[in-house]
Amino acid sequence: LLFQTGLYQKHDVQVNGGTQKLGYSFSAGITDDEGFRIANQNENTKVDFRSGFSSKINDKTDYKSSFGYTTNTFRRARNGNAGGYTGLWYTESGSSSFTGPGFNPNLNQLSDADFELMKSYVQKAEETQDNKTNINRFQTSQVIEFKPLNTLLIKATAGVDYRSQDEETYTTNEYLNHVDNRTPANSLFNRGSISKFNRTYLGLTGELNAQHKYDVSNFSFISTVGTQFFRNEDHQVAYRGIDVRDGARSVSQAANTESSEY
Repeated sequence: LLFQTGLYQKHDVQVNGGTQKLGYSFSAGITDDEGFRIANQNENTKVDFRSGFSSKINDKTDYKSSFGYTTNTFRRARNGNAGGYTGLWYTESGSSSFTGPGFNPNLNQLSDADFELMKSYVQKAEETQDNKTNINRFQTSQVIEFKPLNTLLIKATAGVDYRSQDEETYTTNEYLNHVDNRTPANSLFNRGSISKFNRTYLGLTGELNAQHKYDVSNFSFISTVGTQFFRNEDHQVAYRGIDVRDGARSVSQAANTESSEY
């Protein structure tokens, strides 16, 4: 009732090379997965880029850097205790008698006709769900190593990690009427909802240290001094529109709205 044969494909390309004084690498990949849930309910598309660069500036100084970017768009299937109709909850033993047409969940006992009715009910319930999550993430690190003496190494590192996440869920009247098994006479028209969530995260790191090594006979004395810096910012906003008509895509089109911020 819930599974399909989905197409999964992944493509990658990589390039790297360089000389003793200069090195580089680059990779890119795309993954497209329709998922194994009917109506592509757990489809996932991901694109990512990675690059690395190293350079020997002079005999005493080396530079290294890396960059990465990933964008990921996927759907979240309603599972378990999501509330109301969920595909897994509906097909569990006993659950289907409390929602929808009230089919016998013991599928092997159903006639072919009853099974097809149940299958079409589940198919439409899955098709009328509308949600999407998109994540964009950027990461970079920069490293400089300076060796003024054979016994002294000074190293500076800086890093940035930025991520934004956007979620959208549209609960339509068509979906509510179907899973509640309403007749046209008592159908809902403006009781849908729109839920949106946005989160941005920024992480900054910095490190500066120096290491000195002093050899005396069979002993080595290593001294290290340094400092580190960390900063994390996490901002979240959730907003919801209640009582909306089908086709609305903006919370401003709802009769009632609510929001929260952290």
